[in-house]
Amino acid sequence: MSVSRILAMATLLCAASACQVAPRVHETANWTLPEGATLNLRRDVEVPAGWARATFQDGESMHPNDIDHKLPACGLFLSERSPRGEPFTVSADSFATGDVHRPFPDLILESRRTFVTKVPLDSPRQPLVVDLICEITGDPRWVGHLSLDEVRAALGDSFELQWPGGE
Repeated sequence: MSVSRILAMATLLCAASACQVAPRVHETANWTLPEGATLNLRRDVEVPAGWARATFQDGESMHPNDIDHKLPACGLFLSERSPRGEPFTVSADSFATGDVHRPFPDLILESRRTFVTKVPLDSPRQPLVVDLICEITGDPRWVGHLSLDEVRAALGDSFELQWPGGE
């Protein structure tokens, strides 16, 4: 095949696809958790005074005000603000998980949306802990709901998702 023929075919293919850059696609963004899956918190974490969540990004626990919303972040949410206006400790524990929810992204600006993934949590020992909520904000052409790998990276080694039967 001649070089001119290869160039002609490449031009046709480019024209057919409009030479657009492919948006970020999460092949695993629609993950679910099987019935009986648990989220295991491996160490105690602190919820800052006056807040209702412990926040994690890049595997580190951080104050909610310090989160970079353009990067994946997750929060362990309480049903109410930290009791008595003091820091609250969520103890290492195993939380039963519920169905994964992904509401339609909130519009922030015309080209920015916040993509939220919510997993209900339940532990009889810590009834104030109610949800794991992970999110990212950005242009929907390049950002979407988080993959399971992105959630794991945001949480770091403080957490472990465990499938039924220990998988």
